[in-house]
Amino acid sequence: MMQRCGRLGSIIGVILLSVGPATADPVRITDGALDMGSIAGPLLLQGDGFLLSGGVTVNDGVFQPWLQCRLTPACVPGASLNLNARWSGSNLRSTTATVRGEEFKDVGGANSNASASVNFFASAIAPAFTGETATLIVPFLFQGEFVHVSPSFQRLVESLSGEGMVTLTLQRNASLGAWSYMAATYEFQPIPEPATLLLTGAGITTLWAHRRRRRQTNCSRA
Repeated sequence: MMQRCGRLGSIIGVILLSVGPATADPVRITDGALDMGSIAGPLLLQGDGFLLSGGVTVNDGVFQPWLQCRLTPACVPGASLNLNARWSGSNLRSTTATVRGEEFKDVGGANSNASASVNFFASAIAPAFTGETATLIVPFLFQGEFVHVSPSFQRLVESLSGEGMVTLTLQRNASLGAWSYMAATYEFQPIPEPATLLLTGAGITTLWAHRRRRRQTNCSRA
């Protein structure tokens, strides 16, 4: 009897180990925005049967417009501006989500059964000085994931995607002879197809470069 129980336990263990996360149908984000002020802002993602609401800060994750155009002369007229932004896990603050009617609180928290990651990809060229402030409007590409546990205790991975336009506001810093970051709004909306194709290529290139640097880092550590 003990031998049979041992075999049964081994079989159950093999089954549990072989069950991986299930991938749900991709979620298209069609509404919402990331509205970043000087150091923080709300994040809202809406799609078919999906809603995520929370907040982020420049001190969590990576927000390139603030990092590049804060107190350095990097944002001089004609310079290439990196408008990428990303947050994940506990970096998403006070975040709640609803997925096909199921609600999740404290997404990314220590006691939560759900987590998320968001990635915005965009770039622009710093304009010439024609006033004390400047506004740039360029397309962005969005990719992300929402991972949660279903009522049947199955780990589900929701793939998120979308696009829109980012409005970046800069202020002239006369002492540095450069632009300084003021605010940025990433608003989800359909964008013209040529811009989408160019932005998709830029996003793929960024992802490839990030993964290549991570592989090189892992190899050097080994």
